Amino acid sequence: MPEAPRVAIVGAGFGGLWAARALAHTPVQVLLLDRNNYHTFLPLLYQVAAAELEPEAIAYPVRSILRRMPNVSFALAEVRQVDLNSRRLETSAGTISYDLLILAAGSAPHFFGTSGTETNHPEVYVIGDLAYVEQDGSPLPMVAPVAIQQGRFAAQNVLRQLWGQQPLPFRYHDQGAMVTIGRNAAVVQLRNLEFTGFPAWVLWLSVHLFNLVGFRNRLLVMLNWAWDYFFFERTVRLILP
Repeated sequence: MPEAPRVAIVGAGFGGLWAARALAHTPVQVLLLDRNNYHTFLPLLYQVAAAELEPEAIAYPVRSILRRMPNVSFALAEVRQVDLNSRRLETSAGTISYDLLILAAGSAPHFFGTSGTETNHPEVYVIGDLAYVEQDGSPLPMVAPVAIQQGRFAAQNVLRQLWGQQPLPFRYHDQGAMVTIGRNAAVVQLRNLEFTGFPAWVLWLSVHLFNLVGFRNRLLVMLNWAWDYFFFERTVRLILP
């Protein structure tokens, strides 16, 4: 039997992780690489800095996420260089060959020693905060929903290429925005609907809990929030030098 095409995904953030999920159970071999062995839920990172949540409440092991995806594996490695001509990644764990590449390494502008990565290339998709994409005359924001949609779309285009079809251009579908501004206070805009106050705050809580990776993390965050809400006391007390 011919060997399955190899898809390398650099970065286990929202873009890379959702691309790997979209390619699970498809006729490709996926290798997800990251220099950390966990995925961080960045929308709640500020609550860790504010001692409202513990760091482990927003981090989840990548291997646990991929456990039920038989064609997706994980490598703890840092990518140092991309050889587009040879389709190889030079990493801290050695040289890795690929057929198609998805770069989702985050917001740091790093092109891994090659001048071709920042441009369009038939076997390379750049997504997430690493990609600058304009739509309707404005750049897309560096937020999780954009990266998630780009990750799924890059996976679809990878499969299209393998089926001999042309890749399709990406278009972001904005579902709205939400922000919490204090206890029982938030603003939510969902397309043509707007909510404020307590209903918007509950919706903000629900959306973030739903999108957290892992049941354990959802439970930890929910318990932390409940303790803070009912007892007016944060569960995390940090004393840093």
